[in-house]
Amino acid sequence: MKAYKHSSYEAYIEAQEKCTLNGENNIWVPDVEIEILSHHIQSHIPDPTLGLCHGVRNGYEVKKLRECLHAEERGLEIIGTELSSCAERYEHVIQWDFHNSKPEWLRQTSFIYSNSFDHAHDPRRALTEWLKCLIPNKGLLYIELFEESEEEEPTPADCLVFNIQELKEIILSIENTFIKEVISIPPAGGQNNTNTVHNLNVVVAGTTGAVK
Repeated sequence: MKAYKHSSYEAYIEAQEKCTLNGENNIWVPDVEIEILSHHIQSHIPDPTLGLCHGVRNGYEVKKLRECLHAEERGLEIIGTELSSCAERYEHVIQWDFHNSKPEWLRQTSFIYSNSFDHAHDPRRALTEWLKCLIPNKGLLYIELFEESEEEEPTPADCLVFNIQELKEIILSIENTFIKEVISIPPAGGQNNTNTVHNLNVVVAGTTGAVK
């Protein structure tokens, strides 16, 4: 795992804000991925009550998950977090640093999804906080990653370059965690056919007890 070292937290915030606002209307999550994850959630998490999506930019994945999981009809709350100031422009999205957790999320969250883990400046802290939120032995964490070449280097915005094995290792280094499976996402276009990527996977993890 290769990580970019920012000179300060403020420099990290500035890089993320610039990246998000420059591509605010971009959609990187394929619809087929949301459909696959929705089916997985419905098959493996009985009666979900709270879902979180971290690093959502314009909140597209929040909107699609709410639709696919019929959130309104079943009383399922799905909230997106976004570090950038653009968060306030989108429904069900709050401005929030995903390296932190709200007290009401802890051990109360049915599922967490993110395709923005490569934007974490402190990957272990981010993962620990996400895993703390899951309901033990029930909640699931879904992390999307695109397998990049070993020559790729991190940038101020895309802070991490990592592979599936490295992600698994850091998750399992955290107490009371497990890897459930890795879901392979077939290449397909998202809205406006912006997503035709290969080697797209989602690592699914969970907890068996308290995470510290």
